[in-house]
Amino acid sequence: MSIKIKSIRTKILLAIFVVIFVLQFVSIAIQYYQNRSLLIVAMEQRATISSAQVFSDISGSFKDLNDVADKKNFLSVYVNLRSNIIFPNLLAQVQDLKNVYFVDDGGKIIAGDNLGKPIDASALKLVAGQKLNSAETDNRVITFVPFKTDNSFFGGLVFYFSDQSISQQENSLLLRSVATLLVYLILGFLATLFVSRKITESIKNLLKGTQEIAKGNLKYIIKIESDDEIGDLAGSFNLMTKKLLTSRKNIEDKVRELSEEHGKLSSLVESVKLGVIMVDLNLNVVMANSAAKRIMGKSADDPITFIDLAEKIKSSLDISQALSFYVKSGKSLNVQESVIDERYYRLFMSPVRDIIEKIFIGAVVVMEDITEEKKLDKMRSEIISITSHQLRTPATIIKGNLEMVLGGDVGKINAQQKELLDDTFLGNQRMISLINDLMDVAKIDEGKFKLAMEPAQLEDVVVDVIKEISPLAKEKKVEPSFVYPANPLPPVKINRQRVKQAIQNIVDNAVKYSSAGDSGKVSLDIQEETKFLELIVKDNGIGIPEKEQDKIFERFSRGSNSTKLDPGGGSGLGLYIAKAVVEQGGGRIWFESKEGVGTTFHATFPYN
Repeated sequence: MSIKIKSIRTKILLAIFVVIFVLQFVSIAIQYYQNRSLLIVAMEQRATISSAQVFSDISGSFKDLNDVADKKNFLSVYVNLRSNIIFPNLLAQVQDLKNVYFVDDGGKIIAGDNLGKPIDASALKLVAGQKLNSAETDNRVITFVPFKTDNSFFGGLVFYFSDQSISQQENSLLLRSVATLLVYLILGFLATLFVSRKITESIKNLLKGTQEIAKGNLKYIIKIESDDEIGDLAGSFNLMTKKLLTSRKNIEDKVRELSEEHGKLSSLVESVKLGVIMVDLNLNVVMANSAAKRIMGKSADDPITFIDLAEKIKSSLDISQALSFYVKSGKSLNVQESVIDERYYRLFMSPVRDIIEKIFIGAVVVMEDITEEKKLDKMRSEIISITSHQLRTPATIIKGNLEMVLGGDVGKINAQQKELLDDTFLGNQRMISLINDLMDVAKIDEGKFKLAMEPAQLEDVVVDVIKEISPLAKEKKVEPSFVYPANPLPPVKINRQRVKQAIQNIVDNAVKYSSAGDSGKVSLDIQEETKFLELIVKDNGIGIPEKEQDKIFERFSRGSNSTKLDPGGGSGLGLYIAKAVVEQGGGRIWFESKEGVGTTFHATFPYN
């Protein structure tokens, strides 16, 4: 860490040094050019003053001459004669003056050394400008002072100055500048050293604070008492650690609570006899109780994977696809029967939501061992099947004999005898119907309930049902209503006799449990949908209690209110058989009911 701090200090010092150096360098450059310009201006002034002495000597004679050519001739002769006196005086009196020439308007020397020759190129350019001007060349300064009268140009004086004074003053200026620069650098170094020490000390304190915080010491306080940005940063750090300390305490309390809840949940899940497996969205097993491991053939200490579960139930269900679909849709899935290692299980799968963000985080699979239940069902089915077959034969014989007696085949009977025999016949008929229902139930349970299908008009089946139910409807003072369609409906492929039986079971219940008296109403309707016909049977009867609605299609199931109203009523098998008939034809059956208001049954029959 010390290397980094030194690097920061060096950068600060370098930055300040560079700024000072650049500022001082610019100052020296400006002074240099200003001083040089001033020296050249001073030379021009000396040349101008010297020229004024020369021109004042000859200007009086020009007043008597009118012709420009005469003036030039006079000027050449006069200046040449006087140059031997004037020029030596100028060279002696004017500082840094090395030579002086009088030139005509063409730049030819008319007084001074090299008489009659043109002036050098640098001076010639100045003469051509016909105005006061200077130029630097070959370690000297050339100044030209023009001589003009009445807007006529007659040449002028060319002064050659040495730049020795300029060089001396430049060297002096350079020495002073270097000395000043050194003073500034020393002062700047001391100032930056002091500032950088203050800054790096504060940075060290900040660095130490961050290291302590990184170690988890959130109680550490950074002590920097300054009003600058670093002081503000230290205050922000202290405030941050204070809030982090509070947040950490809250998190620890929450983790403690969650750990306790997780412990309770784990104990609860572990104590149930049902197998429970929870998976995340990537189908990784995140929890499994001992019962689930036992079902998977694992010991309590062995982990299980989703592949173990998928392999065990692959004959019954592709659980990967099922979970993906139902978890995404947010729906639950029930698998009534699945075989795992020759035992039967009922599977319940449901998506799991996060209680805070309400998003799906996985799914739970619950496995219930129903092997003993299956055995009991099998025994019950076998008993029902055997009993039904054994009872059917004598019941059929009794029916035949009763029909013969009631028909007078064995002799005439009186009215009292006929009444008793009629009651016996009806009781025997109900027993035969019950036996047939029991045999159908046995076939359904054994998977042997197969129906031969043929095209039929559903509206005609409904009419037949209404005709057969009419005696009961008259007795209950209920008249079923059905509007026969004006145009034939699409034929449906059904087992006409069985569908008639299923519809009759539904309508029979509607009539039986409709409102008493003339207020009872039962309506039947067939609606044509895109791919199926929907039969709707509606009544305003006693309804089905809400708590019992999920069991209404089970065997021997009757509503508690219907049992009170008709204790010796049906067997509770009618809707169970009706559901099997409708579903085997590719349709489905459901209902809506409200106790005391009525019930509406729906059944669909595909026609494509």
